[in-house]
Amino acid sequence: MRSSSPGEGDPDINAMTRMVEGDDLALNEIIDRWTPRLGAFLVRFLGSDGDAVDLVQETFIAVYRAKGRYKPKAKFSTWLFGIASNLARQRLRWRRRHPEVALDLELEEALESDPRFRSGDTPATNLQAA
Repeated sequence: MRSSSPGEGDPDINAMTRMVEGDDLALNEIIDRWTPRLGAFLVRFLGSDGDAVDLVQETFIAVYRAKGRYKPKAKFSTWLFGIASNLARQRLRWRRRHPEVALDLELEEALESDPRFRSGDTPATNLQAA
């Protein structure tokens, strides 16, 4: 009877092993298998579809870069979602330090508060009044 190695038969561990051995296309299998679940997780975590799409891609880039450090001791999903969670926390910290402000709203408020740009005035009357 043959002894089995940890994760034998697991398609994710097999794909990671192939990537370590130089088969970069094995990443496509992981991407195809995990994108929907990872995307749903990140949308819930971040509350933003756009950020989630970006971080799904960043997660798979990180998986590729870390392929040599992956050890199949735990479930692949635990490792994958750990990477995604760390990236999501970093994104949330970045958002807190860099809040988004709608430029249209700021411009509109600035124009409304400036008497030279009252509604109804034309550029010609504004020029004559200056």
